[in-house]
Amino acid sequence: MAPNSTPPPSGVYVPAVLFFDENEDLDVPAIKAHVLRLAKGGVTGILVQGSNGEAQHLSHDERKEAIRLTRQTLNENGFEQVVIIAGTGAQSTRETKKLCADAAEAGAAYCLVLTPGVWPGQMTPANILKFHRDVADASPIPTMVYNFPVVTAGLNLDSDIIGELAQHPNIVGTKLSCGTIGKLHRLTSTVPASKFATFPGVSDVSSGPRVRERRSYRRAPKRRAQGAYGGVPAVQGG
Repeated sequence: MAPNSTPPPSGVYVPAVLFFDENEDLDVPAIKAHVLRLAKGGVTGILVQGSNGEAQHLSHDERKEAIRLTRQTLNENGFEQVVIIAGTGAQSTRETKKLCADAAEAGAAYCLVLTPGVWPGQMTPANILKFHRDVADASPIPTMVYNFPVVTAGLNLDSDIIGELAQHPNIVGTKLSCGTIGKLHRLTSTVPASKFATFPGVSDVSSGPRVRERRSYRRAPKRRAQGAYGGVPAVQGG
């Protein structure tokens, strides 16, 4: 478990796509060019192997290499401050732990962990809590809970489960690709942003906090707007 785990800094995070050549090998020049373009755009962080990152089509070595290339490209071009969040979802606790360790070694600062969905009927609230806690206990870098029912056989973690997971010292955030704005509001109103980052993963959900941010500044410049911590993509209200 990572010592003194803190959430990722607030700001704009972009899910990177992954490129292959005609032989279906990693297209290294294209990957590096894409990463550099994102960094030059001013993003706070890059999500590698999110749902756009082709993780399900990669070997363990390829997943690790994609993270390493991203970190190398950022560092070589003066973007050391850009944060890497790495998707480490797998269908077993053991494999997920391994992917978290690989991500840390390759240069990621955080892991984004999907809930296994092969046997959704067996994923009771107790089993979901145990899975994420076991992974977080073993991960050398902080973890985040990735709630994306479309790719986990309909498993949709509610705000109570995510709120319980937020109490773990090495679980520092969540990405809500479920599109439920009520869940986002419940989490941001009950879990301190200094300990747990709540990222909307759908653009129409993230638009609400941005609208409230603008209105709050017009009405009271010193008042902090309620809303999401950050986003993929989104910005912190405040």
